[in-house]
Amino acid sequence: MIARVLADLGTLLLPPGCYLCGARIAMDPPTHLCVPCLGRLRPPPGPVCARCGAPILPGAVPPGAGDSRPGQASTCPECDTWGATLIRVRAAVRMTSEARRLVAGVKYRGWEGLAGVMAERMERVLVGLALPDAPVLVPVPTTRARARARGYNQAERLAHHLGIRRGWPVRDLLVRKGEGPSQVGLPPRYRLSNVNSAFAVTSHRGPGPCSGPVLLVDDVLTTGATLSAASTALSAAGVERVFALTFARAIPGLDDPPS
Repeated sequence: MIARVLADLGTLLLPPGCYLCGARIAMDPPTHLCVPCLGRLRPPPGPVCARCGAPILPGAVPPGAGDSRPGQASTCPECDTWGATLIRVRAAVRMTSEARRLVAGVKYRGWEGLAGVMAERMERVLVGLALPDAPVLVPVPTTRARARARGYNQAERLAHHLGIRRGWPVRDLLVRKGEGPSQVGLPPRYRLSNVNSAFAVTSHRGPGPCSGPVLLVDDVLTTGATLSAASTALSAAGVERVFALTFARAIPGLDDPPS
């Protein structure tokens, strides 16, 4: 009975229509998006950098791009400033207008139920990460103030649903220090300095050491500054292999303009 009441309440909060276009859709199981809108969630175009997954645009990347071997700098301009601990990164979709609205819905409008749909898309690109072992999922933390305002951390919700789908543990290994400005809207040259030293490993890391790979989970990849800073904090705590997975990726020149 309790489960039924909660399900009915969820239907009231998240109506049985496509979040993006309003079309009526089946809600058992709940999908929240119609088939045409799901089809407009497109992966980043190939070929891509083997390390960061950035599309290799004509004339933009020199030969040898995407060397993802730990300890060696990549020649890809998208990831050549990242620390060596961050081995590979992938995103499920590029920043189309549909993807932008999904991210905004989860992050700012309380549409938490969409996180499951987004995690399903993220699961599809796991093969590109070539994970050596089953990882520990670590959501990129937001500030306490933003978590209170939203009622949750959207990255944690994505990690939660991905963990359920794969049977992988989720651990909040990271905390965000201070209440610095959001990365949204910052020019690329300021993003790295804004999050430099922004993360720390929690004093209570949970049961057992984190000896296997860590998979950072976040909603959007823009320059990779946040993921790089988070991997640096994990590296300082003894984590040797960090991978990352996001729902969307901003690709200059290919993104749909904000509506």
